[in-house]
Amino acid sequence: MIDQVFERRGELAFALVALLIVVLWVALDQPAAEQAETSTAPTTTVTSTTTSTVPVDADEVICDLSGDYVEAASEIPSDDTYGPLSELSLAYWQELLPLVDATLRIEIVAVVDHYDELIEVAKPLDYDSLTIISDGNRERFEQLITRPANGLEIAEAFVAELCEVELPEQPVLTSSEFRSLERQADN
Repeated sequence: MIDQVFERRGELAFALVALLIVVLWVALDQPAAEQAETSTAPTTTVTSTTTSTVPVDADEVICDLSGDYVEAASEIPSDDTYGPLSELSLAYWQELLPLVDATLRIEIVAVVDHYDELIEVAKPLDYDSLTIISDGNRERFEQLITRPANGLEIAEAFVAELCEVELPEQPVLTSSEFRSLERQADN
């Protein structure tokens, strides 16, 4: 009888050890599974967030902003420097950015970067082209003021089609106008 008790006790100990091994195995394996789930979750979240950030009435908001932009731009005197229009344009495209579909965001980011860089180069010198050219920012300023912003044509076409509005033209100098300014700055 005592042999049977010891035998049963041994079987019970073996069963408990086996159960403990299974429980530990599952517990140790579970964080790896949770980590795998966590590492795939952000991709899904980012994708759904990207598509869900555009408001349902974004088209209406885009057209309202575009109308306000055109109106404000028309109030800038034509003999004023390109600074006020550049600053207004930067603000407009920045406001539009979260409202557009992801496919158009790349184009608008390029436009925003262009205006941001132009303002960074020109604003400290009060948008005075001669001072900018003679101050050593000549090459960068030339690239920014004589070429259209990357993405601008596509972004403007989107707004024109959606809102049936023509946006103000980007302030641009022709190459000959820039060369004329260079000659003035060098004298």
